[in-house]
Amino acid sequence: MMMQKKIWFYLHIDDEIERLKDRISITRNNFYDQTFTSNIQWTEMGILSIGFKVEKEVANLLDEIIYYEHRIEWLRKKQRYVNDYLLTLDKQIRNDFLMKYTKDPGDHPLTELDQEFYEELLEIEEAMNHMRNIPLDQSNEILNVDFETLQDKFDDILNMLKV
Repeated sequence: MMMQKKIWFYLHIDDEIERLKDRISITRNNFYDQTFTSNIQWTEMGILSIGFKVEKEVANLLDEIIYYEHRIEWLRKKQRYVNDYLLTLDKQIRNDFLMKYTKDPGDHPLTELDQEFYEELLEIEEAMNHMRNIPLDQSNEILNVDFETLQDKFDDILNMLKV
């Protein structure tokens, strides 16, 4: 199910980009909907006039907008790589695959193409992380565990706990 949701997300990156554009619009609207004048507030020090802190508020606005714009930029790169991969598929296979994920991730039976596409997504994510100097996610790698040693260590722990 997780694999299908990730595939669905990557095939619907346009929706995420539009959502982020809406967030930018909402952020700007919220900023300009506030008052830029000073106001009177009662505190333990008495009645004070509190002014709008232009430097702080504008910096916060720009930080948030820049965050969303960078996110959109990276999503577009991911989308480009996904589209490049999809173009390598036969037209009919590609159309069938896209139709399968048009409405929702659902509980479709996983096919070999789903697995192959998912592996391509992992490679895309690894490449994108490399571009941003983010260390490799070790959770996607297969663990090489000696199960006999693991069982011995587990038995030792149980003996220490006297269970």
